[in-house]
Amino acid sequence: MFLQKLSILWYYIVMNENALTLNEAIELYKNGHQVYTYIQSRKTYLFLIKDKYILKNGETALYLTYKELDELFGKANYFEDENVEEIVDPLKDQEYYSWRQ
Repeated sequence: MFLQKLSILWYYIVMNENALTLNEAIELYKNGHQVYTYIQSRKTYLFLIKDKYILKNGETALYLTYKELDELFGKANYFEDENVEEIVDPLKDQEYYSWRQ
């Protein structure tokens, strides 16, 4: 039990060492990297389309202004996704569904 708690603690320490601030995450995204945070224990990706910031996990997406994003998720830890899988870009998703209508 002690070793399990120790390994969990170690995981959170390592994760926090690699954590980015919101502004660092936005700059990294603008430079072509995928960034994410955790919302309710779900990996949630950050996107930017025009002046809207999008937090997307699976089927759910939040469209926010910078002010809203900062107020709601400004203190969250963000991370660069180094194991990039195929992520559906919200702009392509939006174009696809508008085309189908």
